[in-house]
Amino acid sequence: MDLESLELTEGPAAERDYLLGEISLNQGDFRQAIQYYRRVVNIATHHGFNYEEFLSRLALVSILGSRGEFAAAHEHITRAQELISDKADRLSFRFREVLLMLWQGRYTQSHAAEEFTGLIQAFGDMGLLQEQAAVKLHLADLYRVTGRDFSGLLDELQTLSITLQNPSYLAREFALLPEMRAIAERTHPRIAGTRKSTLELHTLGEERVILDGNPVQIPLKRGVEVLAYLLERKAVTLQDVIDDVFPNEKLSSAKSYFHQFRHQLREHVDGLAIEYESEAKMYRLSSEINVIWDVAEVRSGREFPGMGRFLPGSSNEWARQVDEELNAYRRQPKGAHSVTSA
Repeated sequence: MDLESLELTEGPAAERDYLLGEISLNQGDFRQAIQYYRRVVNIATHHGFNYEEFLSRLALVSILGSRGEFAAAHEHITRAQELISDKADRLSFRFREVLLMLWQGRYTQSHAAEEFTGLIQAFGDMGLLQEQAAVKLHLADLYRVTGRDFSGLLDELQTLSITLQNPSYLAREFALLPEMRAIAERTHPRIAGTRKSTLELHTLGEERVILDGNPVQIPLKRGVEVLAYLLERKAVTLQDVIDDVFPNEKLSSAKSYFHQFRHQLREHVDGLAIEYESEAKMYRLSSEINVIWDVAEVRSGREFPGMGRFLPGSSNEWARQVDEELNAYRRQPKGAHSVTSA
């Protein structure tokens, strides 16, 4: 494979892993977030994706620094400084650098507060409201620690969340500030929010559903296949489901199984449902939570050593076709991801 083709395919993989790192950090899963960000750093370092590397290293500075792992955090902040390309990058870098200095005790609390105040002004001048809000939240926490009133800052952040129509815009910062989150949950619940759950659908070599790290027991035997089918086809008719997933069942039984599963899914997984669009007469998966499907991961460039058969318990034709498509990924040498899904 030539370098240009490799870079075109590694790019989406880096973006995907960065997104998964953000999701994990928002959920407070530092271990998983670190793994994803480090994977982005590895890909970006080899292929010159400076911006993705810059963002991931700053995220690692935040996580590692908040945990007191200062040597590792210092390594990332040093490299991040070399990747600065514009004023916005410089401000983002300085923000994380000040945090690290504060956590290490190399800046006094009063000096850090001055730095934060300057950054709030600078981000505001550039119209970078979310970045400005992140600094405000850390300034509020600093005020909390030093016994100063911080309610006004939380009021401002809550007002901005209404303007942005995004109550979760501070989730990644709250993950670093559990004490502040506990306070905001009582006083400013809109910005403290609730953490989004993550559902993992395992269909390669196994058939499992994991919700926030715990197995989900779905009574319907073909439940995992129904979920995978909806993720693959996006929108389907009831007849599509019957023909493709329940081809050997009586019509009445197949209908019953499908509607039974819709009910079971609502009971077992909050925020995930099979919705019916009456005008189009189509069913589709509706999700208010994060859904990670191993097949989508493979297609986006993630490596699965010893990738097993897709839906090993199914002999249906649609599943066989997906498995055949995945053979192209199984044949690729390690590190090569040139195949794109149809």
